[in-house]
Amino acid sequence: MVIYVRRRLIDAARALREGGVVPANVDDAAMCRVRPASVLLPEGDSWIGATEKARQSDAG
Repeated sequence: MVIYVRRRLIDAARALREGGVVPANVDDAAMCRVRPASVLLPEGDSWIGATEKARQSDAG
């Protein structure tokens, strides 16, 4: 996960430097309000759908 995040940050920095492409979360603050969740799911369940509510953080 650390390597993935590092690569995303480097790619975003290069896109900003070379093309002026601003990262999406600059204009969409909701992207920064995601939290981790720890759950046990039955085999075959989609972790994305099953943990969506748990990963959302209230802005207020």
